[in-house]
Amino acid sequence: MPCIDPVVLRQFAADVSGVKSRRMRIMLVLKKILETIKKSNNYTANVDQVSFDVKSWRDRTSENTPVIYIVDNNQVPTRHAGKTRTYIWHLLLFGVVKEEDIETFEEFLADIEECVELNGWLGGIASKSEVNDIKTDNQLFSITERTHLFEMHIQVEFCRAHGDPR
Repeated sequence: MPCIDPVVLRQFAADVSGVKSRRMRIMLVLKKILETIKKSNNYTANVDQVSFDVKSWRDRTSENTPVIYIVDNNQVPTRHAGKTRTYIWHLLLFGVVKEEDIETFEEFLADIEECVELNGWLGGIASKSEVNDIKTDNQLFSITERTHLFEMHIQVEFCRAHGDPR
């Protein structure tokens, strides 16, 4: 199973330790983790790009896919005694795959799910990350344009003290 070496995963987190916002650090480490989806790492596809900058999927050529966009959604705090808070943060992964059949597309979705969940602690900056929902448009564009779109709901759980963004 493609699981990133814990030492490498901790290094991903260390690389972004200078960023004040815990949420931004989580997004940056998640981006690095998703960028490891390569055939050379025992996945079924090679991710071309992971970005926070959602662009029109129609502008992407088949050579420039698959692409994954990370989109901030909402965050729900749970208050505990004192200043401790547990946060459930919902992120969306939106993506495009062109010129692939449905079987290859579904394998790619499984790659993403496996990558997120096997490396879910994000190098120590999250308690866990998991995929909650996957939506696709397999019947909409896959036949007419050989293009597959997906939206994957990711839930990231982390703790921090009230008033401390780290």
